[in-house]
Amino acid sequence: MATDAVNKYWLWGGGLLVGSAVVSFAPTSFLPWLGYLGQLALVVGVLLFAFGGGVSRNLFHGGRLGTVSLVLYAAWEVVTTVIREIPIGTVADNTPGVVFGTVQSFVTIAISIILVVQIGRAEHLPKPWRWAPLWAIVAQTAVGLLTYTVIGSAPANGPAFQAVIALSAIVGAAVPIFLGILGIVLAWSWPSSASSVSSPSSASTSAAANSA
Repeated sequence: MATDAVNKYWLWGGGLLVGSAVVSFAPTSFLPWLGYLGQLALVVGVLLFAFGGGVSRNLFHGGRLGTVSLVLYAAWEVVTTVIREIPIGTVADNTPGVVFGTVQSFVTIAISIILVVQIGRAEHLPKPWRWAPLWAIVAQTAVGLLTYTVIGSAPANGPAFQAVIALSAIVGAAVPIFLGILGIVLAWSWPSSASSVSSPSSASTSAAANSA
């Protein structure tokens, strides 16, 4: 039962990750603001895992590298969303747009690698689920490479082109749904975080009692 404050934040965070993916399938041609709503849900959900219940009791138990990388991931999502709304390049010369897309991919991959390693090393998280984000990154990377390969060789709007674009969209939405559901399941089934994370004051009190 999710009675601990940290578990409640994880519950909300997981729900927002799932919601961000579900919104991506909505008809944005009628409701263009839904895209921004989905990005907002993703960013807030990520930040709940970083700050929900306090930094010392977050997903990394206060680990600086993991916490900073999680915040950077959320910030980078905001930055890329804003830049996408700015006209970059032209039909005749889209070099700036290509450069931005390349930089975006490399920065996202770099931050994601740091995140999955830090989560995988978090021994307080149950096995094997702490490596679940790594599975998600591997799946996204594999589909991304396939997409670039097919787009570069297959005719535009051909069957292969359309199939790989659809696969990329499905995997892109499946990853936050998978991680969000995992967060929700852990929030409900994992023992209360209050029992597994000791605050500095409680730790000092315990040490004093033992020495006495």
